[in-house]
Amino acid sequence: MKKRILSLLLISALALTLAACSGKPKEGAYTPGTYEGKAQGYGGEVVVSITVDEAGITGATITGDQETPSVGGAALEELTAQVKEKGAEIDGVAGATVTSNAVKEAAGAALDQAKA
Repeated sequence: MKKRILSLLLISALALTLAACSGKPKEGAYTPGTYEGKAQGYGGEVVVSITVDEAGITGATITGDQETPSVGGAALEELTAQVKEKGAEIDGVAGATVTSNAVKEAAGAALDQAKA
């Protein structure tokens, strides 16, 4: 009986720890507005514009006019979706590593500006 109670307590503590570290921003974590970050991509500057409300990201756009159209340029749509969902903690796109890293850096810079 004691082992069972101890196991339940440990499981509960672990669940609370995981919930606290979920990576989701806390309510009021951002100052609402639109913020821009820039980073060097493969062919030139990559610009990430992120719109946030108090709780999180509500929109994102990425421009990289000098990125290779068939590689980094083609990855921008997927990277935009990732930024909208995950912020700067994106997975990136295989084959467009430099562009992906630039987007990650620029998104991080934009979100740093947005933090309250």
